[in-house]
Amino acid sequence: PRHAQLLAAEAHVRRLAERRDALWGDIERADDAHKPALRTAHSQVKRKYNAAVRARWLLRSELHADALHSADVVCCTAVAAGSSQLDMIDFPLVFVDEGSMATEPTLLIPLVKGAAQLALIGDHRQLPPVLHSLDARQHGLSTSLFERLILQGTPDARATVGARRTPPPLPTVMLVEQFRMHPQLAAFPNAAFYAGALCDAPSTPALHPPASVYSAGT
Repeated sequence: PRHAQLLAAEAHVRRLAERRDALWGDIERADDAHKPALRTAHSQVKRKYNAAVRARWLLRSELHADALHSADVVCCTAVAAGSSQLDMIDFPLVFVDEGSMATEPTLLIPLVKGAAQLALIGDHRQLPPVLHSLDARQHGLSTSLFERLILQGTPDARATVGARRTPPPLPTVMLVEQFRMHPQLAAFPNAAFYAGALCDAPSTPALHPPASVYSAGT
């Protein structure tokens, strides 16, 4: 029913807009004797049009709020979490995919909206934030919140803060079995980024390269 009301409101606004524009054309074509009456009619239709637009906006806002409040999950970017379209709801539980690629200020946007629990999924060893500004990198923006929390309480973190007291480590889980690469391909990132901590799933030796005109030997 509410959607039907919105469709009716949209049609009403279109009809009033057409009537308003038609009257304005009549005013431009009319002689001086008929222009006052046409201007009065145009003003009346314009007031009705403005009222209809406000009513349509209110109905849209109510439908938007109903949809958000009835949703169990809201999917959006970290920046969009702070948009005016989502200002009527909070995010008590926040999941951030590719969280290691988000700068800390970006990631704080959904967190300031009532977050009580946070889960970050990412890989700070291979996918840190992409920054084009040298000043930003030099001032620490290249260290994501994901990486800072991963290192919290570790010797690496203590080395960066000196003698200051560091908070205890946070619970983290590293997925150590990879399913996406042939072992020969996985050997390099395993050694370069993960100190040999990764293991290959039993299915990976059977992986074949995709068919391509650029394949070796073709």
